[in-house]
Amino acid sequence: MGRTQSNRSCIGVPGCGASVAMTMAILLMVIATPVAAQTYHVIYNFSGCGDGCYPSSTILMDGAGSLYGATEFGGSACGTQGKGVVFRLKRAGNGWVETPIHIFTGGPNDGEGPIMNDGLTVGPDGGFYGTTGFGGQLGDGTVFRVRPPARACTTALCPWVEEVLYSFGGPNDGFEPTAKVAFDAAGNIYGTTAFGGSNSGTVFQLRRTGSGWTESIIGDFGGILFAGVTLDADGNVYGVDYEGGPGLGEVFQLTPSGSGWAMHSIHAFQGSDGQLPAGGLIFDAAGNLYGSTQASRNGGGTVFQLSPAGGGWTLRTLYQLERAFGPDSALTMDAQGNLYGTLPQSGAGLGSVFKLARDGDNWTYVDLHDFAGGNEGQAPLGGVTLGSDGNLYGTTSAGGANGAGVVWQITP
Repeated sequence: MGRTQSNRSCIGVPGCGASVAMTMAILLMVIATPVAAQTYHVIYNFSGCGDGCYPSSTILMDGAGSLYGATEFGGSACGTQGKGVVFRLKRAGNGWVETPIHIFTGGPNDGEGPIMNDGLTVGPDGGFYGTTGFGGQLGDGTVFRVRPPARACTTALCPWVEEVLYSFGGPNDGFEPTAKVAFDAAGNIYGTTAFGGSNSGTVFQLRRTGSGWTESIIGDFGGILFAGVTLDADGNVYGVDYEGGPGLGEVFQLTPSGSGWAMHSIHAFQGSDGQLPAGGLIFDAAGNLYGSTQASRNGGGTVFQLSPAGGGWTLRTLYQLERAFGPDSALTMDAQGNLYGTLPQSGAGLGSVFKLARDGDNWTYVDLHDFAGGNEGQAPLGGVTLGSDGNLYGTTSAGGANGAGVVWQITP
């Protein structure tokens, strides 16, 4: 179930073979948004070439209402020959215009394959931070930052400034980071690599030193870490190990301890309460953690809550999915405490968007949309973004008019 570049391709996806000329035309095209009578609509179709292919990241919305994300392929070449892009969707009249603000080139000086199911992170300086699973000095992945150019752009295709902050590699270092990063109050960066270290996955810290960054491994795990980490107000780090504990996955906490970090398993899954957690964790205002598993002994994935109690943590299964893999990305919580997410293979087998509506201690599953494939898109890997305009936004990794994935909007 490992999400590596070797098992992610656009083979059989028609858009991944589109021409560069068609791509440039699409980049400059304003995509008309259907009228509000339709709850679900596609606001952008990727061509599979210069504008990107295989968008798997959760969307990020800025204060002006523009959307940002990444595609794993496309950009420098069509389909899987491309190294991926960071893109922006900006409103234009009743539609949207897409611009690739950075096109990855791979090799020793740049990353490639920005999988990042949980999307980009806004840093303290306002820049967008993320990871690539490959590329960099040793080909084992990077942490990067993209920022607007110092001077205003005069063309629609003006690229942003990208900087590789760290390249992974070496005998005890991690490799293949596949998730978003997080910051602590001091501006240090935290993230995960799926593999590497002395066992398998790692949790790393990047600490600013002068004009550069110094990396240290603060957690070395026996399982695979697909999801990123989240921090509490005290600087403790939380995450999920896909195959940790007895082999079915676990939720962990890393706490500063002297000159190092101490690892605590706060829940090891047993199968009946879920197994194989792939999506990241989120906190609510009361300090409870929320996450999901891809499967369980009962067949489908789960959505769970972990609550601090008596110096430990108590797990409660909020919802048991029926014969469906759980989310690949972190859940999203609204101001009322409702949860939102995507399922990559539910509904008719092509994925869905769901809401868990909260009523006190009770939760009700609401199917917001089942993907039908074709022009509508399929296989959503990124999570749900709650827009400041009240709409929901996300991506599908495949399908659409060109078969290369879409950005979608759901109007409540």
